[in-house]
Amino acid sequence: MKEYHLSDLDLNDDVLKRLFFDKNTCYLNGYLLSQKENQEKRTLPVPLSWFKDKDSQLSDNSSRITVYDFSINEAKTGKHKVCWRIFLDRKRVELHFAKEKRRINIHNRRDREKGRSSQEEGEIFCYDAIDTGQVFQAVILCHEADADFLKNLLQKSADIWLGGSQSAGYGHTKISDVNCDDTWNEINIPVNERINHECLTITLFE
Repeated sequence: MKEYHLSDLDLNDDVLKRLFFDKNTCYLNGYLLSQKENQEKRTLPVPLSWFKDKDSQLSDNSSRITVYDFSINEAKTGKHKVCWRIFLDRKRVELHFAKEKRRINIHNRRDREKGRSSQEEGEIFCYDAIDTGQVFQAVILCHEADADFLKNLLQKSADIWLGGSQSAGYGHTKISDVNCDDTWNEINIPVNERINHECLTITLFE
């Protein structure tokens, strides 16, 4: 809108609808980029059907934990807990887990007009945010004819701001390594190797 000096959008425009508002262009979530063994890999969220032993904890030093897939065989004994906030990085027959780093900061709520805390606006609160220095990778699925336009649009500015509390320095994000790849697929398995199987598994992410 800024580039074309538009004050509003024509939602009946076919090009606009194709790029942003219908199934022809699909914007996939930005997920944590794994840096294990000097290889960059876009991770995926863990399915909600995955559980682990209640006392099993993941840490940077932990080697392995056992994960149960209740969509295949739900355990009838023992206590299990959903694997929250964990991302899946498929490699060989093992599952490698990665977890985003977060930072919790303490803030004092201020009166916007007075610019300072007051009796009504002086309580202390915590702000939980994704920590700096991490890389997330997003994907846009589109027609080949639209790829260069979207690539140029993403390269208009390397810096963007996401979320709230931007005046406090939160949400500063940099866009980098924008490229086009007509062979990309989410699970890195060619289509011709995904057919003629006796069992078909469809995994839905929340």
